[in-house]
Amino acid sequence: MSLITDTTFPVVSRLTPSKQSRLGALRKYVSISYLSSLAWDSLAHASFIAFGLWRGLSRGLSRDEYERSLQIERRKRDLSFKLQAATSLHEWLQIAGELDKLEGNKEWKSVDESNEYDHALLRARLDDLEQALRTDDFGAIVHIIRTSFSRDLANMTNPDLYTRAHIGTKNLIDLYVTTATNAVSVALEMADKLEFNIAESRFLLEQLQATRQAFGRTALLLSGGATFGMNHTGVVKTLWQMRLLPRVISGSSAGSIVAGVLCAHMDDEIPQILSSFGNGDFSVFESNDGVETLWHRLRRFLISGSFFDIAHLTRVMRDILGGCDIPRSI
Repeated sequence: MSLITDTTFPVVSRLTPSKQSRLGALRKYVSISYLSSLAWDSLAHASFIAFGLWRGLSRGLSRDEYERSLQIERRKRDLSFKLQAATSLHEWLQIAGELDKLEGNKEWKSVDESNEYDHALLRARLDDLEQALRTDDFGAIVHIIRTSFSRDLANMTNPDLYTRAHIGTKNLIDLYVTTATNAVSVALEMADKLEFNIAESRFLLEQLQATRQAFGRTALLLSGGATFGMNHTGVVKTLWQMRLLPRVISGSSAGSIVAGVLCAHMDDEIPQILSSFGNGDFSVFESNDGVETLWHRLRRFLISGSFFDIAHLTRVMRDILGGCDIPRSI
């Protein structure tokens, strides 16, 4: 379809003036690309119905069962379109939750068994942790935190576990992560109530620091992709609103601009930065006054080895960051 130009249909001179006027008002809305898109959507809809009919007949479904199945498939298709057009996290979660229910993902999450991870090992570690929490065994809790906490315990970071459902993954994994997080909070609360001497307090601190060192910290990498990098502002905004934004943030290409602006401001400045970030001047490849010719860019490449002028990027970053440098941002 990309080879078909967006050509409108000409008005035929044989038409009467009134018909020409009506057609003239219509032709700005009707083009080849529009008609081709309409035809493609109609063909896709007809194929969808034909496929549903074939699948219903192959399964030996009754008419009522087939109609019910067809309604579910239509609802799933509509929800998939709405999911892509969601404008807020709350709206996205509502649509994704209903879609997970229709696609059977909730049943999949409730079953522990899966070839993607060691569910038996994870269940055993969860039982040990829950037992220590029920009995308020401080020593057992600290021991489990120090020896059992691992980011990839039982292969639970397998990407296949997070591509099946739209929200979350196996309930067993979610329960373990929640219980492990709660165990750290419980250990700190119990430590405040217990009267530790200096040596015991130092030992507890060393155990927790060693656990953090072994477990690692979550980092956010914002990839490049030219103007696609501006989509990172929505990701960062949502993470910040949910208080999930990590302390370590980096980026490449356009993502480095978003990361640099974010990390150069204080927490109370972030709402204003996120609301105004997409409205500034982001002409990092050329000026707004004019477009460079290919000859100018080739000449610059042969002289300096750079296809684009770095001065435009420098101008944009100075407008955004002002005089803030790395030592000041730290």
